[in-house]
Amino acid sequence: PMSLGFDDQDVWDLICSGKTKGVFQLESGLGKSWAKRVKPRNIEELAALVSIIRPGTLKAIQDGKSMTQRFVDRKNLKEEITYLHPSLEPILKGTQGVLVYQEQSMEIAQKIAGFNLEEADNLRKAIGKKQADLMAQIKKKFIKGAANESIVSREAAEEIFGWIEKSSRYAFNKSHAVSYAICGYWSAYAKAHYPLEFYCNYLKHAKNKP
Repeated sequence: PMSLGFDDQDVWDLICSGKTKGVFQLESGLGKSWAKRVKPRNIEELAALVSIIRPGTLKAIQDGKSMTQRFVDRKNLKEEITYLHPSLEPILKGTQGVLVYQEQSMEIAQKIAGFNLEEADNLRKAIGKKQADLMAQIKKKFIKGAANESIVSREAAEEIFGWIEKSSRYAFNKSHAVSYAICGYWSAYAKAHYPLEFYCNYLKHAKNKP
């Protein structure tokens, strides 16, 4: 099926309609309702949807709004997309200016603080494991590196790192998100084009489902 590509409009219409019962990662009430709000039309947007409906993102409140709602409002042009610093725009543009992925934090560290790949990966690991002591060590490197790179002020570097640190509550691994999105797309493809086979298999494996 990979040779068919990811541009089948019937599949995207199905996902955007929220009729995603049985669609990988989107069959819950959350998946169905947020699919209708996000209205993804490509794999990147579907990967973001899968990421922002996780509990951490839904509970990450900033200025009275969850990161999930902020993403949706910005995508639907109800809120202006802003960046802590213009240099972050190329990294965050694909996710409406919202820090969604651990990999985005790695890119920011490389760009702002001159981190090499190993240092950036250590940051990703610290975020993923929520290791406060390791984050403290990395922060010192980040602030020092930002001073050497001179792209942002020390005050901005502190703010950006604080933002990265807070993302540890919800930031997801993009490689996982894209893999989930691809599996979600193909399950939606089966539902859109082969509904009889889809439902037969869904029911066959549904004995332990409510």
